[in-house]
Amino acid sequence: MRWASFFMGVLILTGLDAVLSSDASASRAGGALSLVSSAVTHLMSPASPLIPDLRTSAAATSTSTSSTVVATPAIVQLAPTSAAAAAAVTKSA
Repeated sequence: MRWASFFMGVLILTGLDAVLSSDASASRAGGALSLVSSAVTHLMSPASPLIPDLRTSAAATSTSTSSTVVATPAIVQLAPTSAAAAAAVTKSA
């Protein structure tokens, strides 16, 4: 057994005892944990993306023959942006 890890454990337990010994300090620690919990919940929520969608509606309805990247859950595929290119893709498939 290493003495440094034992000493660190004693310091951590002493610090937890000091922080959580009274009701007021325990409620403050719980408040801090609820802030961390809400932040993690927000980060893990599928309703709010971590990378915002910066495309504009004008770029999405463009009639050019270039392709835009469409992300599906497991596959990233190129999708044509014009109706003629979309028809050519569906004919060849």
